[in-house]
Amino acid sequence: MKIEQFLSESYEKGTFLHIAQKFLAKREDRLSPSSITHLLYTLRPCGKALNNPPISTVKSRTIKTYVDSLWLKYASGTIRGKIGDLQQFGRWCAKKGHIKKDFARHLKKPKLRTNQPAKAPQDQNIRQLITHLTNELKPHIFRNVFGLLDSYADHQWSHQQQQSLRDLFIISFLYETGCRAGELCNLSAKALNQATQAPAKTYTIVTGVGKTNDHDYHFTNTTAELWKLWYTLRPDQNHLHAIYGWRKGGPCTPLLTNGLSQMMVRRCQKANIRPFRAHSLRHAKIKRSRQIVGMDLAQILVDHADPETTWGYAGIDNKELEQAVLSTGLCYDLWSNG
Repeated sequence: MKIEQFLSESYEKGTFLHIAQKFLAKREDRLSPSSITHLLYTLRPCGKALNNPPISTVKSRTIKTYVDSLWLKYASGTIRGKIGDLQQFGRWCAKKGHIKKDFARHLKKPKLRTNQPAKAPQDQNIRQLITHLTNELKPHIFRNVFGLLDSYADHQWSHQQQQSLRDLFIISFLYETGCRAGELCNLSAKALNQATQAPAKTYTIVTGVGKTNDHDYHFTNTTAELWKLWYTLRPDQNHLHAIYGWRKGGPCTPLLTNGLSQMMVRRCQKANIRPFRAHSLRHAKIKRSRQIVGMDLAQILVDHADPETTWGYAGIDNKELEQAVLSTGLCYDLWSNG
């Protein structure tokens, strides 16, 4: 649901959802679109679950009972964000005199997990997959006298080779940008052409439609070169989407997120590495960014409004915790003679 749609809904004056409309309308110009959307998807379901009572009748125990019910539906990381939204709303309601006491004042956020199962594939496996596809295409690609990536004019690209080039660009783009698979599926060829028209000194930015707002994707010249080559050799030059699918001799159609992940699994199997899906590359990007440049820059690179969301992707996994325990512990034989 869009915020404009919610604000246009009709609710009885003084009810939970009527006050929530006022709250969001006041903050629409102050907060990012993703923050507003997050608040909307917390407050509207809460109001609906409580049957939209008069805001003045909502008590702390009512909100606590509602939050307790969320544990049956969501993970602790998601509940942290929802509690934060309710706390923000409760403070505002009390400040504006809609309620006598803040009904969310006693809510406690679940603690952040210090370790979690690794959702990101190992970086060496991702690079192995990229190398596998690169080696497959190397016999047909060279650098011309201008230093640009080019293909041999006398080579007739097969359907399989065209798909390999497309898939190499897809994996490289997801690896470098950390964008969601669905966002890449919706990215236009025109946007990438405009972004890569002039060679960048170090990296390129292309703007696409993110989950809640426009988002800039940052990638190096390595991926920009792949885009230009794929664009030159793709079977349908007029297709609006940057990437698309086609069967041999069949029409070109937009790729869906599930199709992208299925492609990734097939490519992993051919490269003899443990299969991973497209969205796991976003986890890998955030984890890699956290380790190399820190959480602040990681949050910016993947366009998270809330740093806790970034921690949900890039928190310390069990392997890192194991290494930390061993490197800071007594990892030697106390009873040896040495």
